[in-house]
Amino acid sequence: MKWIFISLGGLSVFSGIITFWLPIPIGLPLIILGLALVGRHSPTAQRLISDLLDRFPWIRTAMRRFRGRGQTAPARESIRDDGQNRS
Repeated sequence: MKWIFISLGGLSVFSGIITFWLPIPIGLPLIILGLALVGRHSPTAQRLISDLLDRFPWIRTAMRRFRGRGQTAPARESIRDDGQNRS
């Protein structure tokens, strides 16, 4: 299963590099998706990413600033003060 994700990530990075210069902005999201897949499932890629973040600390700072921004919190109206959901 690990090799499937690494292969899909590599294919996504390759496709992103090819489509990066097209007028439709699809290349950069493909590259980011591919690097996320490869970085999650490859120890070598994890080591390279760690070295990159150590070399350029501003990237780590930017990642920490944006961490959790895509996560949704439960709507306040649907949760009571005691933590139970309303019916």
